[in-house]
Amino acid sequence: MAASGIVILVGPTGAGKTTLARWMHDEGPRCGSPFVAISAMELVESMAYDQLFGHVPGAYTGAVGRGHGVFERARSGTALFDEFHLLPTSVQALLLRALSTGVYLPLGGERDVPILCRVIICTRDCPDEMMERGDLLPDLRYRLGYCIVTVSGLADQRDVIAAFAQTFLESCREVTGVTGPCAFSPDVMPALEAAPWPGNLRELRGVVEAAYLHAVGDTMVRFDHLPPHVRIAPRFKPHGDPSENARVVEWALWRTGNRIDRAAALIGAHRNTISKYLADREARAGDERGPAHIPAEGNVRGDPSLS
Repeated sequence: MAASGIVILVGPTGAGKTTLARWMHDEGPRCGSPFVAISAMELVESMAYDQLFGHVPGAYTGAVGRGHGVFERARSGTALFDEFHLLPTSVQALLLRALSTGVYLPLGGERDVPILCRVIICTRDCPDEMMERGDLLPDLRYRLGYCIVTVSGLADQRDVIAAFAQTFLESCREVTGVTGPCAFSPDVMPALEAAPWPGNLRELRGVVEAAYLHAVGDTMVRFDHLPPHVRIAPRFKPHGDPSENARVVEWALWRTGNRIDRAAALIGAHRNTISKYLADREARAGDERGPAHIPAEGNVRGDPSLS
């Protein structure tokens, strides 16, 4: 196996690296062969050689049959190494020869076995950064090659949140075994798109599934069905304190990237209220930035202090 045959997926925890790896397998020429995934946390240091490369009968006391390692089980399919940034250097050393030559020797064996599968590595950190801080053996780093795909977290690609949320919602019936709604009410998506999502896609899936179960019996998943840590939008009060309402509007604009309609939906205000607030804010700013320009649905470049 040449290093160029290895694909490295880099991204934060929960960003969907494993899902992408599975998609690459299912949509590629290896789709009819096994997809075998193993996490770095599953590789026990004292047993790692056997877990990776297997063993022959009689290799050690109790080894009465053939043990099949990751590469053999994957055959001509895909072997996925997840959480690679947690792999101890002692286990990394076991991979040096296999990933360099494309062959391995089962424990107790006498003949090398070729690696036929594609190798995909999922890691939270860039391999070069891992090497620089001593978490990745230099010899292994160069064997991994440079076919690196960056998988961004949800905070960096908020425009995909709606599509993923809808996909997760449509799978909820099969996942939960409960029949519920298959659509979101208009007040849900602004909250989902504004949330920080430190757990990325994994957290979004959990939030959607929880909201789905709360919404059973309703026609749509509504804002009130969301878990508390997502359902945190303050409400605009038409006859409330002006300074408090101003803070609420500023919060909504910040949360929605200055999208007028979404900000209004998020806090329960009319879009004209948001438009008037922005116009007043621009007027107070004077001539420094020029007259306000408020598109019907596009982004508005708000106060730089909000960025």
